Amino acid sequence: MRKMTEIGGKIDLYTEYYRPAAIKTYLKLGWVPAVQDEEREEMWRECCEEVGWEFAPEEWRARAGSGR
Repeated sequence: MRKMTEIGGKIDLYTEYYRPAAIKTYLKLGWVPAVQDEEREEMWRECCEEVGWEFAPEEWRARAGSGR
């Protein structure tokens, strides 16, 4: 993943909302959620609460826009 982002690439990772252990692992590894609309924002708010992760949609949007 690091090498791909170093050269300006983008990698998308998909999982289901009902897999909180996987989601927390991906967040720890540096992946950022895609929060494109209010429905997804609410889903991620609930998910972050469930896994004990900071809900930071503005930061995620900024990081996703920078290719990281």
